[in-house]
Amino acid sequence: MSGELETELSNVTSFEEKYIENFKDYTRYFYGVEYNFSLHLDQEKGECAPHVDDVESNNEGGLKRLEVVTFDLAYIKTVCDKQALRPNFVLHDSIDEIDIQHVRKMFDESIKLSGQHIVSMLSDKLVQEDYQKYKRYIILELSQDNKFFKL
Repeated sequence: MSGELETELSNVTSFEEKYIENFKDYTRYFYGVEYNFSLHLDQEKGECAPHVDDVESNNEGGLKRLEVVTFDLAYIKTVCDKQALRPNFVLHDSIDEIDIQHVRKMFDESIKLSGQHIVSMLSDKLVQEDYQKYKRYIILELSQDNKFFKL
């Protein structure tokens, strides 16, 4: 049993190391600074206390949402990089508060991933050129004439 536990702890450590690398890459790309992440794993107690040292933290809604996005994109990338048997998708309810320049960067990075980044947003946030660029990645599009569950 202890051998299995050590193997799993090794897997967690390996995943964490790759995740930190990916997270730093994304935060550098979006913010120009590397955020630090740690699980703060206590192997004796079998507990962890994940923590992000967000050195550029800003409480504005859009930037906070973007921090969550970078965290989740790093997760998907790490799952794919490590070929881990874990869900490789994330869902973000609304990204309307995120600046359009960051939305474009976010979409461009999401497209590169083997997983799925599911977002909801109003299409009028995108200019026609952006809409055309990302249209082939749209899975579900709703309108006044095309409602969810026809309601």
